[in-house]
Amino acid sequence: MKRFDSFKVFYKDRLNFYLLNITILAYLLSFIWLSITDFVQTNINVLHYNIYFGFDVIAPWYWLILLPIFFLLASVLNTLLAWYFFSRKTAWSHFLVSASFLLSIAIFFYLFNILNYNL
Repeated sequence: MKRFDSFKVFYKDRLNFYLLNITILAYLLSFIWLSITDFVQTNINVLHYNIYFGFDVIAPWYWLILLPIFFLLASVLNTLLAWYFFSRKTAWSHFLVSASFLLSIAIFFYLFNILNYNL
């Protein structure tokens, strides 16, 4: 029970509260966008677009689902480490929560752009 109380204190910190809520919202929007977009499930889908070379990374369709899951796992790990460091080093905790926030925003824009190219 004491662990959950420490998580409440961690979550009630103003920076952690806003960044974690925006992170959760960004991941939800990413997976909603992934589910409503009808991308072609072929052996070759675009994973990266570069303005100099065009489409330079192609892979099977399931990588469009695996990449957000990997980013989500990294964000969960960052959040757990931030919770662990919150009572010891608050700056480290805020850094890790900010990294989770940036990961979620990056994957949201990545999926939004790549799924528009794959249509």
